[in-house]
Amino acid sequence: VALASIQSTDDSFIAKVRELGVANDMLEEGLDSLNRVVAAVNKAVPGRMVANLKIARGLDYYTGTVYETELTGHESMGSVCSGGRYESLASDGKHVYPGVGISLGLTRLLAPIL
Repeated sequence: VALASIQSTDDSFIAKVRELGVANDMLEEGLDSLNRVVAAVNKAVPGRMVANLKIARGLDYYTGTVYETELTGHESMGSVCSGGRYESLASDGKHVYPGVGISLGLTRLLAPIL
């Protein structure tokens, strides 16, 4: 439950997670991956991203960072776009192909302008 309360706009989420006293190689890999995403987004569009550790996608095929987006000023509508990383999105029998998926809520995107 404490993990789900952690959020930050910078890499301070890493120290907050480590304060929980959990040590795990997969956790460290995930923190490093999320930190790289946060740094890249903050470089491109400063102040627009929040690392929010309460977000968990319901499908078990996500293998990396997952995301949700909200419209500023319309946060009560919830997520208008979500998705994540799939390490094994597709296979041709010989190779496995990764990918990043996205889902757009067109009704939620259009609602503020209608």
